[in-house]
Amino acid sequence: MTGTFEKLIDRKSMLRNLNLLILSLCLILLIIGGSLAATKDKRVALVIGNSAYENVSKLANPKNDAADMSVALTDIGFDVTKIEDASFADMRQALRKFSKKARNARIALVYFAGHGIEVDRQNYLIPTDAVLASDQDIEYEAISIDLLNRSVSGASGLSMILLDACRNNPFANKMKTEKSTRSIGRGLAPVEPNIGSLISYAAREGTTADDGEGRNSPYTKALLNHIKEPGVDVRRIFDKVRDSVMEETGGVQQPFVYSSLPGRDVLLTPKLDAAPSTANTSAPSAINNAALELEYWNSVKDSGSIELLNSYIAQYPTGSFAAIAKFRIKNLEAKTETASAVAPITKDQNTLNPQSPEAFSQTEIRIVQTQLRKKGYGIETVDGIAGSQTRDAIIEYQSDWQIAETGQISRELIDRLQRKHPDTKARMVKAANSDCELYDTSPEARMTLEVTGTCKDGDVVGRGEIIWTYMRQGKFVTSEYKGNFVNGKISGFGTRKFISGNIYRGEMINGIRNGRGKLTYANGDVYEGHYEDGERHGRGIYSFASGSVYEGTYKNGLKDGYGVYRRSSGSVYEGPYKDGVRHGIGRYTFSSGNYYEGEFKNDIPNGQGKYVKTDGKIRTGLWNNGCYKDGSDWAVVLTTAKKCGFK
Repeated sequence: MTGTFEKLIDRKSMLRNLNLLILSLCLILLIIGGSLAATKDKRVALVIGNSAYENVSKLANPKNDAADMSVALTDIGFDVTKIEDASFADMRQALRKFSKKARNARIALVYFAGHGIEVDRQNYLIPTDAVLASDQDIEYEAISIDLLNRSVSGASGLSMILLDACRNNPFANKMKTEKSTRSIGRGLAPVEPNIGSLISYAAREGTTADDGEGRNSPYTKALLNHIKEPGVDVRRIFDKVRDSVMEETGGVQQPFVYSSLPGRDVLLTPKLDAAPSTANTSAPSAINNAALELEYWNSVKDSGSIELLNSYIAQYPTGSFAAIAKFRIKNLEAKTETASAVAPITKDQNTLNPQSPEAFSQTEIRIVQTQLRKKGYGIETVDGIAGSQTRDAIIEYQSDWQIAETGQISRELIDRLQRKHPDTKARMVKAANSDCELYDTSPEARMTLEVTGTCKDGDVVGRGEIIWTYMRQGKFVTSEYKGNFVNGKISGFGTRKFISGNIYRGEMINGIRNGRGKLTYANGDVYEGHYEDGERHGRGIYSFASGSVYEGTYKNGLKDGYGVYRRSSGSVYEGPYKDGVRHGIGRYTFSSGNYYEGEFKNDIPNGQGKYVKTDGKIRTGLWNNGCYKDGSDWAVVLTTAKKCGFK
């Protein structure tokens, strides 16, 4: 009996221990599951705002921009680390710590506001203690964007780098160039994003961004307005940012995005769940009204428009933000009175250096780029922006023709490039692997080529292949052509792969694109249509990687004639172009549904036209550089109230 009782106790003890073991395992699994779930949704951000530079003048907005971005990112679930006025050591230490956090996150984001610089096509962010006396100092005193890339690369889902760092940079002007082959750029150079990453610049390659006169820069202001939008693909968010900045700056500043993201939508903020249906609808109704008011306020609060702020007060006289709106109106009215007493300074007063890129129109810069590309001087994109690529091509041209190597556009340069003289580098080049010669439009001193095909009288004929080998930054890189030859010249149909990553498939004459073809750019843009002498000419479709599409006619590489330009953000222009800009009677419809219909000149409304808003307000009459005024009533389209003198 005693033995049986002892066995019963042992059995109960074993069952109790087993239950405790099961309970412990369940708790462990719950903890692990919770930890995995947290990691799955974890999003981390490092925000840097550098304003107080020690060796150049201070910047007004970066600290404000960083503070406001930190709040916005926290609101959408980011674990934010913010540092201000960071030294070289501060930035490196912050990035080192952040890279560890990013490895356990789904989304990792670095935002930087301050000075940035491009040296030899490499981008660097400048700490507040940098001196940068020469180009040799850049690696030791500045933070390369490659380091930022590595710091966010550990995220399992999305890696993002947002750079409000394209300001007009005083370091570039004072730096000595100790290495003659090095170039110091204006703005930032393009980058190749890693898979699953997005990099956004406040201004596209070779251009600078405005620091802004309000609390935030135009770029960060647009980010704050759009980054918290729920259920919107991240690419679409940055399309909206670009459109907002271009609209505010009158098209002067164009943000740019480099991305390598999957085809599915990538959301920073999930979609809002629909309100559940209940018998008592008063509570959902109140929630919906509050949401509508908040949306209305967000759409007008940073507009800088007294009219829009008054419209909010009229709609919500006792609203949550009515007092703030009245305060902002009072400040704007005070600024308007002050501004009206000061005569504006414009470019018409000839204050610009006649040799600087700002002294020339986009059309003139495009002429230079077009002619240099025709002569084989390495211009990949005719965009009207005098960036480092254009400067390098000018220096190469000037060197070949014994002209002072300034790298600057001048009237003499434009005249020389447009003259019909033998300024061309094209010549017959002997292949390294045979006696065949090839007529090459852009030979280089350190280039070799190999030919596969039929050789007749020393020239390649019929179908064949070429491989070019170049030396770039101490490395060998190749490009190739597969297609038809006539008397040693690339002529007929073929495929050309460039070292830039661009691929052209179509018709060519003497190595130059002529006829119908398709050019796929390394950044994802695609043009398909007609070419003449290497330029887009005739009908074509240009599809941007961002989702925007232009369909229409070109002339000498520029949009010219009737076209339809649909931006991925939803805005659409339908009408005529001239020399690459909107010109004539057309219609521009904004993503909001507002539209302008009438005369355009130099890309903005000029002449008779009407502006129709979704709220029913219509302005019809004479427009001057995007500005409309009728008594106390005013409006702006594709420009800013400040440029019109309305605030």
